[in-house]
Amino acid sequence: MFDLKKESETKKIIFVVPSELKSYFFEQKSMDPFLDYKFFTLEELIINLRGDFKDKKAIKLAINELPLTFSSIKKVIKFLFMLIDENKLEDHVYKNLLNLLKKEKLIEQNNDFLALLQSRHLVFVGYQNSTYVNEFIRFFNISDYQFIEFSDLYYIYKEKEYYEFFNISDEIYFGLNKIAKDIDDGLIESGNVNILCDYEKYEYYFKLYLSNSTIPFNFIENRTLLNTKTYRKIQKLISDSFQVLDYLKNNENDLNDDEYYQEIFDTLSFYEIDKLMNKKENIKEILSSIKLRTENFKNGINFTNSISFSSIKKFYIFGMDDKLFPKTTKDNGLFSYKYLHTLGFDSLDEINSRNSLLERAFFLVDSINFIGFHAKDNSGKKVENFYFSELNFKKACKTPIFFEYFKNLSEIFYRSSIDKFTRQGVKSEELELYKGLFNNQIIEGFSSEFSGIENFKVKDDLTYSYSALSKFHNCPFSYYCDYMLKLNRFEDSFGSKLGSFAHKIFEHIYDDDFDFDTEVKNSLIFMEKNDESFTEKEKIILRRSIEELKTSVAFALKHKNYLSIKSTMSEKKYFKEIDFHYYAKSEENGEVIFDKIEAKSTFLGQIDRVITTSDDSVFLIDYKTGYFEGLSKTDIEKYHLGMQLPMYLYLADSQNLNVKGMFISRLLLDNNNFYNFYAPTQKKLENLKFIGVFLNDPSSLSLFDSSVNGEEGTSEFVIGLKYVKDRKSFSKGQSGKNKVLEASDFNNFIKISDEFIKDSIEKINEGDFRIAPFKEKSQYSPCRFCQNKDICLFKDGDINETNS
Repeated sequence: MFDLKKESETKKIIFVVPSELKSYFFEQKSMDPFLDYKFFTLEELIINLRGDFKDKKAIKLAINELPLTFSSIKKVIKFLFMLIDENKLEDHVYKNLLNLLKKEKLIEQNNDFLALLQSRHLVFVGYQNSTYVNEFIRFFNISDYQFIEFSDLYYIYKEKEYYEFFNISDEIYFGLNKIAKDIDDGLIESGNVNILCDYEKYEYYFKLYLSNSTIPFNFIENRTLLNTKTYRKIQKLISDSFQVLDYLKNNENDLNDDEYYQEIFDTLSFYEIDKLMNKKENIKEILSSIKLRTENFKNGINFTNSISFSSIKKFYIFGMDDKLFPKTTKDNGLFSYKYLHTLGFDSLDEINSRNSLLERAFFLVDSINFIGFHAKDNSGKKVENFYFSELNFKKACKTPIFFEYFKNLSEIFYRSSIDKFTRQGVKSEELELYKGLFNNQIIEGFSSEFSGIENFKVKDDLTYSYSALSKFHNCPFSYYCDYMLKLNRFEDSFGSKLGSFAHKIFEHIYDDDFDFDTEVKNSLIFMEKNDESFTEKEKIILRRSIEELKTSVAFALKHKNYLSIKSTMSEKKYFKEIDFHYYAKSEENGEVIFDKIEAKSTFLGQIDRVITTSDDSVFLIDYKTGYFEGLSKTDIEKYHLGMQLPMYLYLADSQNLNVKGMFISRLLLDNNNFYNFYAPTQKKLENLKFIGVFLNDPSSLSLFDSSVNGEEGTSEFVIGLKYVKDRKSFSKGQSGKNKVLEASDFNNFIKISDEFIKDSIEKINEGDFRIAPFKEKSQYSPCRFCQNKDICLFKDGDINETNS
C-alpha cells in the first residue's frame, strides 16, 4: 500500500496518473493542505514539455497542409506532439509537418519543465506495463521514478453487492428510490450523487420518470455549435463552391439574433473555411468540436458515462455489464496501433489491460452505493458478469422501498403492473405491494391507449425524408421514439456498411474511366474517413461480397451498352418546399381552442441514379443491397405503402423532369445466402434485373433498354418487360413484377405523394403519435422486432392490417 502522506513528506513527488484519478489527488490535497506533491496526466506532461496539441494555431497550420478533415487533423496533431523519439518517424508527409510545427515554435521543448521532472521523484500510477512511459523515461533520462498499481492507493472498505433486474424500468424504479432514500437518510448530498450508465440507452427512461421529481437532476447535454440556428440556416446550402463566409456576412442581419452567430463566424473565419476541401464535412466537425454553454443545478444529481476516483462523489451504477465501460478495441481510423507501437506508443493490448485494471480498482473504492445488473439480455439469454465473479460481488436482496420517495414513479409502475395483470395475467411484486396504498381511481381510470403529446411543438424548419415519413406512416409512435426522442440511435452493422460501400462504387459506374478495382479501393478509403471501416471479421465476409458485386457491375456495364445516355447523375438531391397547416391546441379563459397555423417545411429526396436519355426522357433508379418494399399499385393507392419511388417521382416532377420509368436495382443477388460466384445460376442472375413501373412508351423505353428491339422483344435487363410488335405495346410479361402504367397513373402517384407528405407533416406538427402499426395479413406482428416495444402499450386493435 502506498502511504501518500508519508511518501510526500520525505520526497518531492510528481504523480503521473490517468485522468480518472485526477479528482482523487486534488481532493487529497484539499483535505490536507500540508501534502506537497504535483500531479499530471500523461497528456498534460507532454503539453508542459512540448506544447499544446489542442492549440488552434497548430490545427489550422496542419489543415492547410494535409488534405484531411478536421477530426483527422486533430488526431495527426496529437500524434506528432505525443511522439517522443522523432527519429523513428519515417513518413515524409508527417515529418514535413512536424518540422513546420517546430519552425513555427508550436512544438518546442520546455527545458525548465524537463529539469523539474529530472529533479523530482516521479510516481507512475497504473503504467508499469506501458511501452510509452518506458520510452519517456529512457528518452528524457528520468532516473528517480517508481511504478505503483491503482489498487495501491485504496483499501477495500466493504464487500460489494449488486441488485439483479430483468428490465430497465424496474431497475430505474428501484435505483431512483434508493438514491432518494440515501439522500433522505443523510448518507449523501444530492450534489455528490453521480448516476453512471450507458446514457444514450437510459436517457429516455430517466427523463420520463424524473419529469415530476422535486430533486434537481443535471442531464448530459452534448450540445455544440452544430445545434444552433446559424448552422441550420447554412446546412442545406453548403457545397464545394458555396462561399460560407460571404453568406454569413451578407445575411448578418437575419442571423445575428442567434447568440452564437459571432462565435460561428469567428471560428469559421479563423480556419479559413472556404479554402478547405470537404467543406460540408469540415464545417460539421469544426462546429461540433465547440460545446455550447449549459446551466446546471448546483445541488443537482449528475449523470456520467465515465468513471472517477473521487473520494467525495458517490456512484450509482445502472445497467452494469461487461460492455458498460468503454475499452479501446479498434484503431482510431487514421493510425493502426500496430504502426503506433513501432514508434513507441502503447499497443492495443497494453491499453486494454490498463483499462481493465483501472475499472477493477474503481470497484474496490468505497464510493459505489448501488449497482444494477441485467440478468438476461434482450433475447432472454442469461448474462454473466466478469467483475462480479472476479471480485466476489454478492447478489443483494431487494427490500421493497415504499412509494413516498418517488410517488409518481410508484404510480407509473403500479399502472404498468395492472396492465400486465389485465392483459397477460402476470402478477408482479408491485401489484401486491401497492394495491393497498392507492385508491381504486387508478384502476378504474387506467387505459393503456396512447393519447398524444400535450404542449407539443415541432421545429418549424425541419427537413423530412422518405424514410422518416415512411416510419411515421408505418407507426407514428415508433417515429416519435426514433426521431423525436432519439431513443434508437443508428448503429453501423455489416449490412449498413456494405450498403454504403456498394453505393459508393455504383456512384461511378457510368464514368468513362470506370475501373472496378480502383473504385473498391476508393470506397474503402471513403468508409475509413467516415468512421465506417470494416472490422477484421467483416473483411472476411466482404471479400465474398466484392466478388458478388463484380457480377452486379458486369450486369450494369452490359446494360450501359443498350442505353442511350444524354446525362446521368448519382446521389442526386432534390428539395421541395412544402406549404402546410396544422392545428395547435391552446387554452383561453378555461376554454380549449384550436388555432390554425400556416407553416413551411422541406421534403428531401436523394435518388441514387437519375438517367436522362437522348429524347430527354428520365428514368429513376434506386439501388438496394438488402430488403426492399414491393411496387404494388394497390398498396400505394390504398394503403400508402411502398411509397419511395412515387415520392421520388413527385420530386422529379417538381423539377419538370419527364419521368418515363422508375426502378429498383438489386446490387446483391441473394439477400439470405452467399452468392455462389463459382457456379452462378440463371435464376440468381435474374435477380439483378430492374424491377419497377414504366409508361407504355416504346420509343422512350427502347432508349433506356434497346434489348427489347430484338426479335424476341423481351428485355435482358428489366423483369417482365416484353414488347409485342403486333400490338405495338408492352406486355407485363409472365412474372408480373413490373407494371406498364399510363400517364394518369403517374399523375395519381404524384398527387398521392403530395397528400401523403402534407398529411404526415401536419400530423407530426400536431403531435399525433398514436400507436398504429401496419401489418400485412399473412405476416408476423410488426411489433415483434420493434426496438420500442418495451415502452409501447399496444393492443391487437391498434394494428392496421392490409390485404397484400
